[in-house]
Amino acid sequence: MTHQRSSGNANQTFFNEGDKNHQSLSPLHSTWVTAFLKEEDTLSILHQIYLSLFINNYTPTVLIDLQGQIIQVNQSALEFLQYSSADLILSPYSNLLRINKKSPDDMFIKKINESNPFKVECQVLNGIGELIPVLLSATPFVIGEELIGTFGVIHDMSEGYRLNEITASKDPLTSLPNRLSFLKELTKWHTNGESFDVLRVDIENLKDINSVYGYEIGDSILKNVSERLITFLGKQTFISRFGDASFVCMATDELKISKNQLLKRISKPIKVDKEEIFFRVLIGKVYFPQDGLEVKDIIKSLDLSIQLNKCRKRFSSQKEIGEQELIQRVKLENEITMALKKNQFELFLQPKVLWKEKKIKGAEALLRWTHPRYGAVSPVDFIPIAEETGLIIEMGEWVFEEVCKVLQKWKNTNIPDKTISVNISIQQLYRKGFLDTLVTLVNQYGINPNLIELEMTESTFSYDTKKAQRILVDCQQAGFHVSMDDFGTDYSSLNLLAEFPLDTLKIDKRFIQSYNRNERSQVILKSIISLSKGLHLQSVVEGVETLLEFEAAKKLDCDIIQGYYFSKPLPIQKFEEYANQFDYSIYINT
Repeated sequence: MTHQRSSGNANQTFFNEGDKNHQSLSPLHSTWVTAFLKEEDTLSILHQIYLSLFINNYTPTVLIDLQGQIIQVNQSALEFLQYSSADLILSPYSNLLRINKKSPDDMFIKKINESNPFKVECQVLNGIGELIPVLLSATPFVIGEELIGTFGVIHDMSEGYRLNEITASKDPLTSLPNRLSFLKELTKWHTNGESFDVLRVDIENLKDINSVYGYEIGDSILKNVSERLITFLGKQTFISRFGDASFVCMATDELKISKNQLLKRISKPIKVDKEEIFFRVLIGKVYFPQDGLEVKDIIKSLDLSIQLNKCRKRFSSQKEIGEQELIQRVKLENEITMALKKNQFELFLQPKVLWKEKKIKGAEALLRWTHPRYGAVSPVDFIPIAEETGLIIEMGEWVFEEVCKVLQKWKNTNIPDKTISVNISIQQLYRKGFLDTLVTLVNQYGINPNLIELEMTESTFSYDTKKAQRILVDCQQAGFHVSMDDFGTDYSSLNLLAEFPLDTLKIDKRFIQSYNRNERSQVILKSIISLSKGLHLQSVVEGVETLLEFEAAKKLDCDIIQGYYFSKPLPIQKFEEYANQFDYSIYINT
């Protein structure tokens, strides 16, 4: 029969402070200590056992008393859990462990008091807020015949039973120190108290590259980036592989690195079978002690730095913009996800006018969002976030399917054929199976692909020219038309015209809107339209808002005019009414 002790001095240390053979140990905070420290022989034996099984154990271990209170943790546990001893000692075990539903909390306490070894699968909440799946092996802690509590040995199960992971120090792919090694080194630097800089480098689109080109290409990029970091930052910098697509670098000397310097060195494309593979890099930077006094604060600041860099798309410290902006951005991202699920988006159409034939040729499909609480949300606010997070892919497919539904409806109700242009993002175009998705949808709705025009900006074309060229040739062969949007905004415009299969040039609206006050705009517009005729491409002047701009577009002899002068983007039904009642003469006599 066992009994629970209730007397003793909670502040008394477990071993004699005068013992010079071992390091000073933290107080063992429990009421039963004094009762067992009466005889020196017993103390010496317990001392050796304790050192062997607990303090010097390379496996994370915690000591929990019969009430479920954590009374001691070893150094391996502190490193694995990313806590200080003060964070854990005297706290209830439930602050750290999340017990499986099959083993509720009262059962856990009951098992500790049964004096039998047991194992339980659960989760631990570490110092930076991550839940890690673990296997807890509990061994009774008995002194004499008295049950004191249990030793809980923690095995990391985040990638299966990797009981030896705690001793691993290298990343097998890059041979750099791994995340665990970084955390140990960070703890060491932090303990030394010297100021230092931490730099994090993330490969933003590695997941997409793996999906499109395969994991071998992704691995090649990771190896190349690691080698470039070592070459550029030097041996004095501690460089580690921090995550699947990220590296962390630490230096005691200030890392005075500009965006251009770093990006130029590490983000050059890699060549695979004579093809260049491009990747995007995000950089975050924090300073100790300015950006966090504790190890967990430094990690949080580093994560925040990367997140804020995603928001701003620039090299900066997280201190340059507030956390509130990040919070708003994350909330908006969640709202976008919810809007897709709850069908809050709506398709609008803006008319495109064949002015010589005095009729509506078709429309451009545009996305609009009316939030149930906040009302209309501008595309300027939600489209960039959708592109950054990858939600633009789901959003783009939704738009394309809605366009197919509209064209099917027009076909079934004998409305004269009209084309609809659909904006295609860079993420969509280079996504594996892009064209297969489009073909499946037009076949599903019985639509002629000639009625759909795929509209892309110059930057989308130029991201990976050879791959884009192949995809667009296939799109044309499948029956789709291809349009270059915002033509004239990129230095490579003329080169793209020579290389890409196109049907339409859509001229950036800034040219027409400055036409009547800028002589150079007049020359450029005239040249572009003349060029399009020579290449047998349709020319679209967009952004026409006034009578003067309308007259200028006609004078330039473009093919199609689009803009608020004729109509703003309209809901489907309103567009159908507008197209049915369209009277070109109204606009001539304005």
